[in-house]
Amino acid sequence: MKRFLLLLSFLLAGLAFSQLGARDRDDDDKKLSVTVSVSKPALTVGDSCVVTFVVRSLYPILRVESRDELESSKRVRFRRLPVRRQVRRSLTRRGVTYALVWAHYVVVPASEGEIRIPACKFKAELLEPAADGGKRTLKAEASSERVEIAVKPKPQPTMRDLLRRGGRVI
Repeated sequence: MKRFLLLLSFLLAGLAFSQLGARDRDDDDKKLSVTVSVSKPALTVGDSCVVTFVVRSLYPILRVESRDELESSKRVRFRRLPVRRQVRRSLTRRGVTYALVWAHYVVVPASEGEIRIPACKFKAELLEPAADGGKRTLKAEASSERVEIAVKPKPQPTMRDLLRRGGRVI
């Protein structure tokens, strides 16, 4: 019985290590990624939404840099919100991941059409575990994806809306 349990434990350990190695090979180029999330997929003129940039990594994040900023124009206004840049660790089905909320922007369109948020480039220093049990610093780069937000024209007020506001109807 002891031999059977010992054999079973070695088989399970070998299976776990082989899966770990496969994950490392698959995710070699995905050590750092940037996601952009938009609170509303479509807007009307004068409405607003929040755009969030999140830097994610398989390894602990030591430092992140980005020189790209969203700049306002006549068609759209970007306002950066204060954010506490704190690395958070979470457990997912792929293992432990680290995330850092880089920036929140409030987006307000002034005219109809499309808002294009360009790709932003990020550089990071990560703390990678070494084969000898220690840790080493790893430099990684990633860029966010381009995001487009549809902007619809402001709807015309209906008769009911005019009457509610106390406006005059001719």
